[in-house]
Formats: sequence, C-alpha cells, structure tokens
Amino acid sequence: MIGSPQHKSCLSKSVTACHISCKTCIDSTEYGCLTCKDGYYFSEKKCVTDEQPERLSSSTSKTIESSQTASRAVTQVVNTLTSGSPSGVSTAFGGKIFSNVKFLNISYSLQLEDALASWGSDFISLGLTPDMPNSVQQQIPQEPVPYVFEKHDVPSSFLINFWESLGMLFLVLLIFGAAKGLEWVSSVMKIKCPPPAVIAAVRAFVQNFVFAQLYSVYGDILLFSILEFREPNFSTSWSRLSFFSALILLCLMLILLPVHLLLIRNYQKVKSNQEALSQFVDNNKGSFIIFNDFKDYSFTRQSFILLLTGRDLIFSLLLATMFDHPLIESVFILCLNIAMVAYLILKPPFKSVFDATQQLFYEIIALAVNVCILIMAIMDERNIIGTDLRNSIGKFIIITNIIFNFGSLAFMLIKAFQTFVEVYKNYKAKRDSKKRSLKIQNVHRFSPKNLEKSSRIIDSTFENKISQNTHQNGLKTIPNEYQDLNTSSNNQSQINSILHSYRNNEQDLSVEGPIQHSNAYPRYQSRFLTVKPRIISK
Repeated sequence: MIGSPQHKSCLSKSVTACHISCKTCIDSTEYGCLTCKDGYYFSEKKCVTDEQPERLSSSTSKTIESSQTASRAVTQVVNTLTSGSPSGVSTAFGGKIFSNVKFLNISYSLQLEDALASWGSDFISLGLTPDMPNSVQQQIPQEPVPYVFEKHDVPSSFLINFWESLGMLFLVLLIFGAAKGLEWVSSVMKIKCPPPAVIAAVRAFVQNFVFAQLYSVYGDILLFSILEFREPNFSTSWSRLSFFSALILLCLMLILLPVHLLLIRNYQKVKSNQEALSQFVDNNKGSFIIFNDFKDYSFTRQSFILLLTGRDLIFSLLLATMFDHPLIESVFILCLNIAMVAYLILKPPFKSVFDATQQLFYEIIALAVNVCILIMAIMDERNIIGTDLRNSIGKFIIITNIIFNFGSLAFMLIKAFQTFVEVYKNYKAKRDSKKRSLKIQNVHRFSPKNLEKSSRIIDSTFENKISQNTHQNGLKTIPNEYQDLNTSSNNQSQINSILHSYRNNEQDLSVEGPIQHSNAYPRYQSRFLTVKPRIISK
C-alpha cells in the first residue's frame, strides 16, 4: 500500500533520485514509481504521458551495434598485428565511458536508456567465448546487488559477469604458456629448429598481447570483484570458483602493477648509458607495451599506461562504492577526464604524433559525455524534470558514441596500414642488406690478397700437371686456352671456368709448345686483370 512505511519518497536517503516520471518511488527505475508527477499517469506499471518520449529507433540501434562491433573487431586485429599496441588499450578504455555510465544512478531519457542497454564494456572477447551454460548459472546463488546494477540485470557473481573476458584471457594465457614452454625446451635441449631467436620473438609478441588484454580489463576485474565480495557465498563449487577467480585475478593485478613501476624505474636508471639501455631493451622485449611507445624524458611521461589504468580503476571503484551519490561520482569522473587532457597537452607522452592524436580524440569525446552526465546529475539533485533537455542530451550522447565507434575504426585501420608499411620496409631493408653483404663478400673474394692465395693453390696443381707431362713427353707446355685469353675484363668468366677446372684436376694439360720454367703460368692480380701467358723455347 502507498501509505505503508516501507514506501520511499524520491527525496528520501534510501533512494537518491526517482525516475523523472515518479513523484514517490521504491527505486530509481521507471517501474519503481508509487505515485506519478503532475502530467503523468500510471500505465502498464509505469508513469507515462500522452506525449511519451520517443524510443530508440531500430535503424539507430543497428548503426550503433554495427559500428561498435566493427570497432571492437578491428581493435583486436590491430592488437594482434602490433603485438598489443597501446592504441588498442586506449580504445578499450575510451569505450568504457559509454558502457559503464549506465551504472550511475541518473535519470536518462528513454532513448539513451535503450542505447545504454546495448553498449557492452567487453572490448576483448569479440564473442569468441561460448556462453555459460544455464545449468552452471543455476548452480551459482545470486546475492543482492545495488539497485543501479540490479536494474541492468548485473548479478553478484564475478564468474558470470566476467565470463566472456575470462575466456579470452584464458586463451591468450594458454598461447603465452605454450610459447614460454617451447622457449624453455629449446634452451635446455639446444634445439636449433625452429631457431631460438624466432621462438624468443614469438614469445615476446604473445607476452605483449597478454599485457594489452590485461590492462584493458583491470577496471572490470575490480568492479565485478567488489560485487562478488559484498556478500560471498560458498555453498556450491561454482560459487567458490567464482570467488577465487576474482581473488586470483586481483592478486595478479596487484603483482603486475608494481612490476610495471619497477620496470620503468629501471629504464630511467639506465637510459643515459647506451650499452646498458640496449641490454635492457633486449631483455624486456616482451614488455614493450609498457615503455617502448612513450617518451623517456621523465618517469611521468613513460608511465602513461599506468596512469590510464589508474584512472580506469578509480572509475570502477566509484561505480561500485559511491552509487548512492551520483553527483559526487560525476564530478570525480569529470575531474579525472580534465586531468588526463591537461596531462596529454602539457606533458605529451607518445613518441608518435598519430598515437597522441588518437588518445586526445578519445579524451575529448569522453569530456563531452562527462559534461552531459554532470548536467543530468545536477538536474536530479535539484529535482528538475527537464524532459526536453534530457532528450536532447540523450541524443547527443548517442551521436557521440557513433562518432567514437567510427573514429576508433578509422584510427585502427590507419594503424593497421602503418603496421603493414613498417613490416614491408623492414623486409625490404633486410633484403637490401643481404644483397649488400653478398656483394661485399664477392668483392672480398676477388681482392688481390685472396686471389694471390687462390693462385698459390692453383699453382701447385698446375705445376704437378706440368711435371707429369714433362716426365712423359720431355716438354713443359701450357694449354691453348691460356694462350687465347686476352687482357679484356670480358674474359673473366672464362678465366674462372678454367681455374675451377684446374682446381678440381678435371682437365688434362696437353702438349702445345715448350716453356722455359713452370712459373710462366698466368698470374691473377685483381678481379679485372686477366692472364698474360708467356711461352719461351726451352
């Protein structure tokens, strides 16, 4: 009954703000109204007007869904091609501003509510993880969660909430474990095929990709872990698995973040010593995503990924703990956004202008959305209905999301193109280097020193042949082919052929005419000098 004590007013402390259509309510959803405001009436368990706000159109919904799916797919492709580029991590963080604002206890327009319901926070699974079986979900008891999560059907179980991302993480960690194991076996058993350098490169590639996936979901791990730890339940094996999965991933995060700090600190220590820096880079190729794409002028610039992750963690912590104070949440989130924009302008961390432009684009998009959210939070705090304004803000946020998705898609495609160009340039440089190396080897082979050495070997063979002919015929002779050679460089191939035949003792010396001594056979002084035979009567 309406007059019973358990009914809450929209001004009560238990419910911070009712839905814009409610006068009194039991929760903040449109179905939580007890009485309607002036101009509204009850219909199908909610307060409506004769001019009900327009819902999200199917065409707009399809545009949002297709652009978001394409953006996520290309982001993962670029993450793979670039071995976990910071660009992919930045895109994942930027997408969370749209997916997680639904957990703020703010009265949105119906169009925006429909859009928020379709925006997911998972930027890494791409639907590759199979759905959790219903039989498993039924074995996980559900505990009460704050109403901002309950109205969006977010359960208390960490395993259910994080299932898709967990499947992707498990896959990449499995690949990393296989690469690491192969590298260990290769080093212990001295396996030469595949080459150890190739195995190490593959392991470093996968390791960077693992880091990119982990940094993208640290905020989600913290958010869903807090929901799990609010009222833990150990009644079933799956509920225990859910609890310990959250605990293990939290511990992993708490270990890796200090390691990140230590790695950058060590880099800053050795950066002035070129030899030590080269050794450091060689030893940490699997952690390039942490430091390689950022300026090393200072610790602050090189810690960009760490700062971005810290903001994501604070955002998730606010959502999970300050849900009764949406205005405070909105102010904090906006302040973090402004601080990040100031950081990017005053201390630009990226080496690449392209990466800096991409991150600034994401931050400006987030800034526009956060300002809109703050306006609606102030309206709720002052009990301002402002239906038209809320509808306009909702449409603006939806358009901004579409711009973000297509902008991310464009940036990721450009990044993929840059990666292909870089790979081709590296391949071409290696090919040209190999050609130059072969050319240098050929020049070295025909240098006077090497030719003289080869001449001594051929002299010995040639003298033995002449001695044999002298013993048999009493004359010392040189074959006709030597007498026919002139001093032109065009005969070099003919000379090489003759040298090859004499080196292998495959050609017999024939008696052509007398010579005075065996040292009269040809001398080779350079690549471009040919034989000048001397024939003298005995």
